[in-house]
Amino acid sequence: MYSDLKYKRLLVFFKRYRFHIIPMVFHKVSLLLTFLRLKWRVFFLRMLSRGKVSNIVEIRNGFTFTRGGKISVGNNCYIGERVNFEISIEPEGVLTIGDNVWISHDCHITSWGSISIGNNVLIGEFTSIRDTTHNYKEPEIPIRMQGEKIGKIVIEDDVWIGRGCLILGNPEGLKIGKGAVIGANSVITKSVEAYTVVGGVPAKFIKRRGQ
Repeated sequence: MYSDLKYKRLLVFFKRYRFHIIPMVFHKVSLLLTFLRLKWRVFFLRMLSRGKVSNIVEIRNGFTFTRGGKISVGNNCYIGERVNFEISIEPEGVLTIGDNVWISHDCHITSWGSISIGNNVLIGEFTSIRDTTHNYKEPEIPIRMQGEKIGKIVIEDDVWIGRGCLILGNPEGLKIGKGAVIGANSVITKSVEAYTVVGGVPAKFIKRRGQ
């Protein structure tokens, strides 16, 4: 008798609130599936890269990376859609990303040497960061057979890199100083001083922040 009454009450409750309950359940399930997809990408990166990857990272659809590459990612980082980390195994390339870094969609980072990205860095979409380039000195030899010039890139804290930039490292080392701003579609081939704004192809000094 009690069980029948309980069943009827549940049935009445469900009929009365079904239009609220069903969407809520679907919403919760959708959130759970999204969370699991994001965490799966982080788990995949942690398992197949040779570095330290924080569990507090958001990685979006289409992310690819070199399996076995030495990649480290700090806390509270965002890696957008279709971002690619191409990290050399031999010679060994190293990519180190600090905390609170935002990498927008369709960015490409290639390291045969060393790339270090500090904390609180913003990287706009379609940006390419490469520490290595081709040798092309000898005109009689095909460029693809002349090997590579392996360099180093250091991007310090609080740097904002605009949309569509190309940053090319060199053997002497390229550094973008703390708080620098790189204008959209710029090409960076030389070091940038801290707290300066640069832009253009190749990038040139525009002003110092705060002036």
